[in-house]
Amino acid sequence: MTETRRITFFPYGQSADPKLRTACEAALIKCGADTQRIFDGPWRNEEHFITYASRLCSALDSSSPAIVALARSNPIKLHILGKRKLLCQSLPFLNRALWIIFIDPWVERRFFISATELGVFDGTPESDGEQTGLLVWMPNEEQRSCVNERYVVLTPHTRFDEYFHSRLSVLWDEIDRAPRAK
Repeated sequence: MTETRRITFFPYGQSADPKLRTACEAALIKCGADTQRIFDGPWRNEEHFITYASRLCSALDSSSPAIVALARSNPIKLHILGKRKLLCQSLPFLNRALWIIFIDPWVERRFFISATELGVFDGTPESDGEQTGLLVWMPNEEQRSCVNERYVVLTPHTRFDEYFHSRLSVLWDEIDRAPRAK
């Protein structure tokens, strides 16, 4: 497990379902989220979130990359790809963040179908309700807003085994080495 505890943003807020909310928070902690620095709104709109995050990060040491958690995924072009493009343009430090999509595949059934149409998975999507380790989704080149755009996909069924943590460690190392925004 990663030792650095990282600031975490939910641009859409967390799930209204208490069970999903609890599962998401537990998963994010395993990915390095700092329980004292999870900011989940509610935000009136995107501008409200951008203003808040901008002020907050200017007051904090943002040398450690953040986590951005998306708890809403459909439609992908709007809620994931569009949101990232807008937020990274407005908050350049988020280009170095670990972007996580947390979904319940039984509720958002179209996610894996849409994601496969718009990109590729590195890992095995869920089968029979259990996800095998770390799953990373990368949009096709024409869908990306930045060169190394990818998303860690977590569900309530993700297994946080040794393989998961070793792959996550590699992702964090790559993000930590990326150039910082000016």
